[in-house]
Amino acid sequence: MDIDHAHRIAKEAGDPTKYDEAIKEAEEYAACREKNGLNTPKETDTPVDVPLPDPASPGTGKASPSEPPVSKGTDMTLEIYLGKGVGNLKFGMGVNQILRTLGQEKDRTVRDDVTELYFDNYLNLAFRDGTLFQIGATRYSSGITYKNIDIFSAEPLSVLKMIEADAGGAFEMYGFIVFLPLGLSLTGFHDGDLENKAMTVAVLEEWQSVRDELKPISFLA
Repeated sequence: MDIDHAHRIAKEAGDPTKYDEAIKEAEEYAACREKNGLNTPKETDTPVDVPLPDPASPGTGKASPSEPPVSKGTDMTLEIYLGKGVGNLKFGMGVNQILRTLGQEKDRTVRDDVTELYFDNYLNLAFRDGTLFQIGATRYSSGITYKNIDIFSAEPLSVLKMIEADAGGAFEMYGFIVFLPLGLSLTGFHDGDLENKAMTVAVLEEWQSVRDELKPISFLA
């Protein structure tokens, strides 16, 4: 979660200054990283966890066929598979597997035991202990579908109704609509805040810690 998200969540929670001290520290830290050129790795840098390409097969000049080719990049349809992942990005995958699929990340952050990687198509993927457990996307992300419907281009209320019917209910928490049994949350779909539409899908266990903060809400009436 970035500084803009923290500001917005604090405002929605009714206490706009709630995270001011923490945000100030984060902004100072970001400014320090920017000043010292630490925000974006140089193109010549090779991250230690990026796998090297397979050696060429002798006499062919082509990559070894030991592993099937993987199409890199984010120009793909990413169907949401609830509790499992998005498209071919599956929970439980390691960082190297994701990099083979999406290519090199644009940025990364590390907070405690969680590492977040940021990719083209406005995707962010969170890892704990090197394992993918959460995937986020925004209204600028293309090809994010649920039951073959592009959730960011479809009419927002119809998306909420469809997913609520599948989940058997919906909940609200600080402006986020949470479909607990599906491990999915949406924001900006129900309150007219279309500029900030976003989606998060995570392993189901991630939602249990916030269960007591959820308030029932329905879009089916």
